Amino acid sequence: MQFLSFSAATDDDGRRLDRVVRRYLAEQPLGGIYAHIRKGLIRVNEKKADAAYRLHAGDVVAIADFLVPAAPAAPAPKEMHRIQLSDIFCNDAVRIINKPYGVSVQGGGGMTVADAIKADYAEKHGLRQSLSFTPAPLHRLDRQTTGILVCSQNLRGAQWFSHALALHRIQKEYIALVQGRLPAACVWQDAVCPYGGQPQKRFHRVTIPAAAEKQNSAFTAKGKHALTAIAPAAYGTFQGRTVTLAHIVIATGRKHQIRAHSSAHGFPLAGDTAYGAAPVSGSQSLFLHAWRITVPEHNEIGIPAHVQAPPPKPFMRILQNSLPEIANNSILQAILDTAL
Repeated sequence: MQFLSFSAATDDDGRRLDRVVRRYLAEQPLGGIYAHIRKGLIRVNEKKADAAYRLHAGDVVAIADFLVPAAPAAPAPKEMHRIQLSDIFCNDAVRIINKPYGVSVQGGGGMTVADAIKADYAEKHGLRQSLSFTPAPLHRLDRQTTGILVCSQNLRGAQWFSHALALHRIQKEYIALVQGRLPAACVWQDAVCPYGGQPQKRFHRVTIPAAAEKQNSAFTAKGKHALTAIAPAAYGTFQGRTVTLAHIVIATGRKHQIRAHSSAHGFPLAGDTAYGAAPVSGSQSLFLHAWRITVPEHNEIGIPAHVQAPPPKPFMRILQNSLPEIANNSILQAILDTAL
């Protein structure tokens, strides 16, 4: 009888054998897994073990090969690595990348960031991969959004970052090129809810006064609360239209929040035709960049308090060539310094 062997890593330490094995035998009922363990078809360190056995890092779990479903053929190595990921920071807990333009984080067809993250992790760790942990992006960015994307490297990193995100202890800052002249800094607090119809009318806005928010019984029925702080950083002209480089901080993380909010308030992102903007030409057709995150200092997974990502080259060219105020603007100088 042939066995497939898997080595337990640090993330598997303390986890029950039956729970870990279910990752490989997802189609099997739990009773069936218990039976396979009793019969010795699933072993630990070449010996029979109890289903409740708690794994230790370094244990080798062996499963009879006929129990494990055949995996689909993996793409060729060059296909798996055709997305070149640019690291900003990496340690054992998390990997922070500068997401490229035009690539999906997860799903959507074609190679994704999640695919590349998994392939890189497998290549680096080999048999030391965790049995119960898979590296993955820990938040979302749209396909056409660039910039900071935090991905897990171990279970502790995934849990800490996800928990901090849920508690709003991580501040996300973006820069965006919006159509029109945004006159002053403001805060948009609305319920943004999707509905059908024309693409440019995909979202509608229901303004909810902050003081009345808790008392509004229709609040959750009409849409999800969205809070966006936006400020003009510089003005210029791009492809014959007035544009504003906006500095944006979001306090919530709704799908398409910045795009929908900007459009609803009359300043759609330049090139964002789905939300009512005029099209732009060039290698990049929408300019939204996750520029900086701020996390609690001295955090337990070792992320720097401030992490910044330089915008892609097409965005940088606009900053340098289309915004005459760049030399006298602290936000713009900080962005340029990031790219050095």
